[in-house]
Amino acid sequence: MRTVAKIVVALVWIVTTPWSSAESGEAFLTPWGHPDLQGVWDYRTITPLEKPTELGERNSFTQSEAEQFTETNPDRQAEAFRPLLAVGGEPWADVGTKLSEGARASLLYDPPSGRLPSKTDFGKQHAARTMERFVGAPDNPEDRPEQERCIIYPRIPLESGQYNNNIQIFQTPDHVVLLMEMFHDARIVPLDGRPNLPIKGWLGQSRGYYEGDTLVVETSGFRPVANFVGYSAQRTVVERFTRLDETTLLYDYSVDDPGAFTASWSARQTLSDRNEKIYEYACHEGNYSMVNMLRGARIQEAEQLGSSGP
Repeated sequence: MRTVAKIVVALVWIVTTPWSSAESGEAFLTPWGHPDLQGVWDYRTITPLEKPTELGERNSFTQSEAEQFTETNPDRQAEAFRPLLAVGGEPWADVGTKLSEGARASLLYDPPSGRLPSKTDFGKQHAARTMERFVGAPDNPEDRPEQERCIIYPRIPLESGQYNNNIQIFQTPDHVVLLMEMFHDARIVPLDGRPNLPIKGWLGQSRGYYEGDTLVVETSGFRPVANFVGYSAQRTVVERFTRLDETTLLYDYSVDDPGAFTASWSARQTLSDRNEKIYEYACHEGNYSMVNMLRGARIQEAEQLGSSGP
């Protein structure tokens, strides 16, 4: 409890004290000398994780290809998500509008092919089961994925989605807090070198340290969760946050998941200063979707029984 109280007091001091890195006399440094990464950062991008297969051996778009890719992205995203939910022109949608870091055709840089390593049998089956849980008719609430049950949204590492693509970073001398807009999840990352506990959690367990001007966050100890990538509970994610300038962070991450992939892989993108606040994501308030999905599944079953006879 003492540790939690110290963190809360430090966060209140950070939020309520008007200062900036430039005013402190050290560019992009906190008052205690750590790289200053604080702020609300936007990780929206239309750059895909994997390179489109039609590019063949090329890892970058031409200028005309980049323009066409940008123009058609809303239609492609709507088509990709149509099996899951109705998306497109909804006022709550907050999709990416531009490619990350110029004309790169994928966020992946390792493997150099820009394509994910082969999945294990488990990885393939887990991704398929996730899709089935999203589109299948549920017998019970537990049949729906954790996202729809307002338990967790597995964005570790950060993955640009349909909305809520923001993360807020708080820092104290001995902790970093990574507050996700999606589901309002907060990872409190100690910097004192403590070992992980022998438990598993929805967000795993994160431990951090600095390498020069870069914050390194290592996260492992995940519980199994529905995801389209096919991650297993064996994954370890190493994230690197580096301040490039006043409005830009470099976000570089590596995933080692022998349960889901035959090799590790790495990706990077830039995050931009959102210059806005993050508001609470109240998933359960007015959420009638679970009741309606269960009711709809029972109606479908009744109709099928009626058409097939006794």
